[in-house]
Amino acid sequence: MLVPLDGSAQSTAIMSLVARLQQPFQAVVELCHVLEASTLATSPDLSNSSAVTQMERAAANDYLERVAGRLAGEARVERVVLEGPAVATLTERIVESGADLVAMTTHGRTGMARLVMGSVAEQVLRRADVPVLIWNAPIPPAAARRARNPEEVLHDT
Repeated sequence: MLVPLDGSAQSTAIMSLVARLQQPFQAVVELCHVLEASTLATSPDLSNSSAVTQMERAAANDYLERVAGRLAGEARVERVVLEGPAVATLTERIVESGADLVAMTTHGRTGMARLVMGSVAEQVLRRADVPVLIWNAPIPPAAARRARNPEEVLHDT
């Protein structure tokens, strides 16, 4: 089971569902976080871009380690941090990993926000050759406040 996570509180809300889904099958759960090139290129110090990449990768690995802890003793969990455009990178990973199921959340954007930002979940659903479970998880009020500052969310989950 491949579980794409974007660092937001909403994306990790699916973990309790993942725990229940994997149990009957004793499925391997692969937590996946994609670092997009546009995210990596926004450092104020572009002269040291390799250090930025290392810092971003380290933060993403720490994040996945914390999320994996939620499944401790319940599932075999693998973690992978990838770099590239989110949709293309995720669809490639689905094939490479041999996943039988993708479980992910959507932010539930509508209207202009959806047109401008698009929906990674919707595009993965359209491109994947395996079933994709998409859940529009509610966000607790405290997490919604943290979501206003994405840097805090990645490090606070």
